[in-house]
Amino acid sequence: MNKMLKRSIPIILSSTIGVLSVASATEKFKDYDFDSVVEDYNGEKYYPTKKEIKQIIAKAQKSNEYDHSDLENIDVFEKIKNNSNHYAYMYHTNDYTTAFYDANSPKEMQEYQKACEEVLKDFINKLNTKATNNVNADLCNLQDLKIILTNENDLVANYDEENHLILIDINKLKDFSTAREESIKDTVEYFLVLYLNKVRLDNCYHNEILIDGSRAFQGVKNIATGDIGKFVLTAAAETETLKFNDKDKSLYYEDKVKDSILLKLLSLFNNQPLENYNNAVFDADLNQFYRFMNCQNQKDVYELYKIMYAIDAKNMQNDFYTYYSLTDKVISAEDLNTKVGYNYLLDIYTKTLKNMANYTQTTPNFTLTDNLVMFNIIESTIYDNSTNLSKEDLEEFESKMQVVNEEYQEFLNDFYSNVNYDEAQNNAKSTFEAIQTNDLTNYKANYLIQKFPLIKEIRQYNNLVSSEKIDYYKTLKK
Repeated sequence: MNKMLKRSIPIILSSTIGVLSVASATEKFKDYDFDSVVEDYNGEKYYPTKKEIKQIIAKAQKSNEYDHSDLENIDVFEKIKNNSNHYAYMYHTNDYTTAFYDANSPKEMQEYQKACEEVLKDFINKLNTKATNNVNADLCNLQDLKIILTNENDLVANYDEENHLILIDINKLKDFSTAREESIKDTVEYFLVLYLNKVRLDNCYHNEILIDGSRAFQGVKNIATGDIGKFVLTAAAETETLKFNDKDKSLYYEDKVKDSILLKLLSLFNNQPLENYNNAVFDADLNQFYRFMNCQNQKDVYELYKIMYAIDAKNMQNDFYTYYSLTDKVISAEDLNTKVGYNYLLDIYTKTLKNMANYTQTTPNFTLTDNLVMFNIIESTIYDNSTNLSKEDLEEFESKMQVVNEEYQEFLNDFYSNVNYDEAQNNAKSTFEAIQTNDLTNYKANYLIQKFPLIKEIRQYNNLVSSEKIDYYKTLKK
């Protein structure tokens, strides 16, 4: 249920007007307590323990490096085609057909088969020429894949991990295509590429070893090791699929993509390209993932996992809801949001502002205008992800955000000791409006989007509150 959100008064400076004067990066500042309002999460006793997180961290240190030299003479497309044809032959019923062209197939079926072949060839080509992660590991996983068409599936498509099999239901796919008024080829392209990307998310199976008679990864299987961060995997597969299809916005998993953007606020000021995030996720490289998320020590990693567990919990993608459904019988989505609470949002907000304060002190050309624009983008994103909070939780949440805002204002007042704040805020207002409308003729907007490319994703999936609703000339009460 969407609620009209009260917008807290944005960050501005005290009304000292003078020549711009910025503190030296070497000047000592007190430790601003941005996270003083963050309390223990609701139901935190059900969250993964530090011991369990330590085990994940330990797994992340173990090698997952198979050299893949045996791929040199393998045609991955032909390998998948042969796998699929063989599987369809071995398990042939009226319900299972190979996804590759068969002259004996009915004409309508051949349309699906030709579409699958074209999409797979294009996918492998783009993987080889455009992907920035460890493509050989991806190809290694793909070479044993089977792709089968059926008319007896519960979903339009799904990935059967145990049998390394992508199943596509042609009847449901046709209905989806009709509903969206798009061609069969376009619909096949979306779903097949989506599930090919899901196959890529797992570590190369060559990195499995025998443990107590069973095969298991000596390192991590994927980024969601320990069943924490499932939304990260879903969102990564979706965004890579959109990139492949040259689409602007999610078709199927918009909520998970939005969650991943929320999490990536933690990385805004890490001076790393967004490709590093995708590489970490698709290479199942937890160490790179931790670095991208600005984790400096084990405490930061513990807190990152707590945030990810909370996001999975609100999506009912972990066992958190079961602890309440046992006592409350069936728990509704609204009740679940109340059980999860808002502290994960507050945690992301305070950590992001703390990162921006550190960035401000170490980046001489990061101006007051830049600060105000980025603050409003961050605040808008947090607010846009709070629409499912109960009325009571929302009021508490807004009250605590106001405390954080006042603390951040104090930092800005200290750092920019004398400033023509009217000019800075007018520039911030016009820049924010240009970002909203993607007006790249505005130099400052273009500069910030290039400097912080996550802004593009934020703008696509979040409602950036119109600057017309923001009073840039009021001061927060001291």
